Amino acid sequence: MYDPKKLRERVMRVLEENGGKCLDTADEQREVAEALFDAIDWFLNDAKYDAVLR
Repeated sequence: MYDPKKLRERVMRVLEENGGKCLDTADEQREVAEALFDAIDWFLNDAKYDAVLR
């Protein structure tokens, strides 16, 4: 079910997992951006699915 708290948890997990990185290189920036995108994509797809069920 669509839950903003779950999105926050996923985003925080990504940030915690990558907290030690300086994000100096394009590869490091891309890696974190992709992880955040995946979390947001999951959230939006879950919200879309929840709307269909209503």
